[in-house]
Amino acid sequence: MKTKNLVGRLADGTLTRRDVNKMLAGTGLSMVMVPSLARRAQAAGEITFFGWAGYDDENFHKSYIEKYGGLPNFSFWVGEEEAFQKMYTGGFTPDVMFPCTISIAKWQDAGLLRPLDPARLENIDDMFESLNNIEGSIIDGQRYFMPLDWGNSTVIYRTDLVDPEYNVENSWKILYDERYAGRLAFYDFAQGVIGVAALTLGLKTSMTCSRASTTSRVRSSTASATSCPWTGATRR
Repeated sequence: MKTKNLVGRLADGTLTRRDVNKMLAGTGLSMVMVPSLARRAQAAGEITFFGWAGYDDENFHKSYIEKYGGLPNFSFWVGEEEAFQKMYTGGFTPDVMFPCTISIAKWQDAGLLRPLDPARLENIDDMFESLNNIEGSIIDGQRYFMPLDWGNSTVIYRTDLVDPEYNVENSWKILYDERYAGRLAFYDFAQGVIGVAALTLGLKTSMTCSRASTTSRVRSSTASATSCPWTGATRR
């Protein structure tokens, strides 16, 4: 792209992040966000979305673009604990955050969240009941979370390299099997690790001190067996 054209597109706000990323890729560089590049983002309300990479795809924000003329600003986290610390101790104040439900109570207790106005949630009546009222979304009668998507967690392994029992019953227990120590990768996220350990033990209700102690021991065995902890979809 010629310099004159580049300057012109920067000035009139038609240069997209994808355009810039393509140019930067040619020089071996990349970027996460450029909130000051385009006037469209400023005209879109100066809203900053803080969440996982990938949710900046325009297809997720068509109604927003139609109403405000452009995408909001985006800032990405690698993990939710990093995000919490950035806001709680670093003073970062995004407008919209997108954590998993397991983090809502902690973030709300820390004073990082304001309740949502249900009257402005146009699609709430179309939400599955199980997701609409999922644990953690409503605290003291006020809604702090509205699900955008959902999914299941599971384990992935090569069926030809594990004990046949795991091909019969897909189980979290494989993460604690000493035969595979040093050959496992696991999500480096405290709540997730504790939850998996609890489910492996058959604990599906609230934690007591004794249950937490038992779960902690099982969780520790995961740490000792794991050779490659990963922290988020954008980092391995």
